[in-house]
Amino acid sequence: MFARRLVILLVLLSSGAVILIGRLAQLQILQADAWRAQAQAMVNRHSIIETSRGAIRDRYGRVLAQDIPCYNLAIDYRAMNMDDPWIEDVAVNRLKTAGVKDRRERLKQLPNAKAQVASQIENIPTLLARLCSLPGESTGASPDEITRQRLEIIRERYESIRERMDALRQTQWTIRRYDRATDAQNIANDLIDPDASVKLREDFAAHTIIPAVPDSAVFQLDKELDNYPGLKRIDAKHRVYPYGRVAAHVIGVLRPVSKPEYESTLPHFDRPGLLNDDPGNLRGYLPSDDIGAFGVEAMAENKLRGARGSRLVEVGGSEVQEQRQNPAPGQDVRLTLDVELQKQLTDAFLDPKRNLLKGQDPADLSDHQVALVILAMDGQVLALITTPTNDLNTYREHIREWLVDETNRPLLNRAVASVYPPGSIVKPLVAAAALTEHVTTPQDLVVCHGYLFPNQPNHFRCSIYSETGNTHGPMRMEAALEASCNIYFYTMGGRLGLERLIHWYTDFGLGAATGIGLAEETSGSLPHNISDVDRARREAIFLGIGQGEISTTPLQMANAYATLLRGGLAITPRLLLDAPVKQEQRFNLSPEDQVTVRRGMELVVAGDMGTARKVLRTRISIAGKTGSATARRYVIAPDGTRTVKQDSDAWFVGYVPADRPRFVIAALKEFGGHGGTSAAPLVKEAVLALERLGYLPKLD
Repeated sequence: MFARRLVILLVLLSSGAVILIGRLAQLQILQADAWRAQAQAMVNRHSIIETSRGAIRDRYGRVLAQDIPCYNLAIDYRAMNMDDPWIEDVAVNRLKTAGVKDRRERLKQLPNAKAQVASQIENIPTLLARLCSLPGESTGASPDEITRQRLEIIRERYESIRERMDALRQTQWTIRRYDRATDAQNIANDLIDPDASVKLREDFAAHTIIPAVPDSAVFQLDKELDNYPGLKRIDAKHRVYPYGRVAAHVIGVLRPVSKPEYESTLPHFDRPGLLNDDPGNLRGYLPSDDIGAFGVEAMAENKLRGARGSRLVEVGGSEVQEQRQNPAPGQDVRLTLDVELQKQLTDAFLDPKRNLLKGQDPADLSDHQVALVILAMDGQVLALITTPTNDLNTYREHIREWLVDETNRPLLNRAVASVYPPGSIVKPLVAAAALTEHVTTPQDLVVCHGYLFPNQPNHFRCSIYSETGNTHGPMRMEAALEASCNIYFYTMGGRLGLERLIHWYTDFGLGAATGIGLAEETSGSLPHNISDVDRARREAIFLGIGQGEISTTPLQMANAYATLLRGGLAITPRLLLDAPVKQEQRFNLSPEDQVTVRRGMELVVAGDMGTARKVLRTRISIAGKTGSATARRYVIAPDGTRTVKQDSDAWFVGYVPADRPRFVIAALKEFGGHGGTSAAPLVKEAVLALERLGYLPKLD
């Protein structure tokens, strides 16, 4: 019996030994690499290597946006969080530097030294608020209010840094904050067990509070840094826009990532894994990263944004080379814009001596206007001006005031993000539709009596009748375009009917975004779901002259004219030079019909009845169509009172040269009145600039 029990015991012991030996072999041989890597992960530290954003250039390579070196003001993470062991280290080093060599004397003076360090750290926000202006503060406020705003912005920056560090953490840790009331006991505990406090395991660096500090502020701060522990000046990069206000709405600007989008939509930065082959996501975002706010900066975000690098540093300070991943800079983006053309037009439009801001009302000198130039054959946008504009280099400083400026709305890209009733500039489109649908011919006559319906002189009137009491009499299509006869195009609208008109406007690209790629682009509108026959007929008549339930953007109208000139081939307008050409044959306008429509548009400038004859007769032949469309919008008085004002927006859309169209030019002046007097001068300025820059032949 005893022998059997002894055997069983030996078997059990042997089995346990075999299991233990097997487990040891598994840990020390089979899983050695994994456990070694995990041990390294506990003592080694990742750090990120920052990248740079790609530049934005115009069609000739001129820089519109780029990263350049600068100085940032930054704060050590431990100082920002009043980390007690770090404050104690700073205080001890200060005492040693001051000549306090005796350890007991240092211990005696340590509480006061720590209190002084803590006080200086607490005063860092006040120092920055005194010396540095900050993006987001209000202009024109009192000094006390500005200081309060700056302190609030700095507190927000602190919180953003903490969120950023949370995203970078590999492990959880605890920070023991400095507390004056319990500091003596903390010092005693540290003497008993200097490793009792939980140490931070992240490779902390100084984190930016104020980017791109001006040299004048840097000079002053350099003299103050020793008195503010944790505050540092670091080398960095920031985004600059060499042309300032020129093409601001097209180029766009950067803004910090918002907390909601970081939490819900954006891919997060993720370092490569140590224990596996996980590559991480080095192109992902961290809290407070910059991202394109609008314009090309937003449209080309994926291309412009680079990928950070990553490196692994051993606890002794040496780098693990096989774990290093170098950063990849963002790619440059080349635009179709000619920034010199853009600059010449912007400067001319905003020059008060040129008087190009003057509209129908001599007292109204507002600069709410748009002009754009596109290549007729392939849709490249050569220039896109919308005013008022703003200097991109001061965007963060002025963003608050720009956002609340409801009168001027300087951030609004009126070329793509604002809609207007088109008025008479749709008449060439209606003419092309009427000829193709065979509801008229170039020779058919429509008699203008000044109003459309007999015995109803106050409804559906012609502009010449409203202004002078005269009439146009019998009109063919070319003459109707030349004189912009409403009666003729009321008639064409009625003959086509609402359904066919909407179909044609849709084929010309109205009522939908052009697809240029700017996130701020809007679609405009066309009527729909009108089942009442009489109402549908009235709407069709109004649509024949571009009034009623229709709104468009200036870019849509320029693109519609380009489609007309191409005989029905629609090409998506583009801002990126290397973007593929997207085209679709929407309709086929016969060469004979195209000649008729184009001849009518030539007479708008060259004819004796032409509505733009007084302004646009230049050495270079221009063709197009004026427009004056009734619009209503809010106007805000200096005292803040909001009223609704009704007036006419002024349009001109055309092309040059008239005999061989190369460029489509569109211009709009809000509340400008007549297109021939307010919008046509903008087009003329564009034509002359094209000539100066060699796009058009120079003619004596």
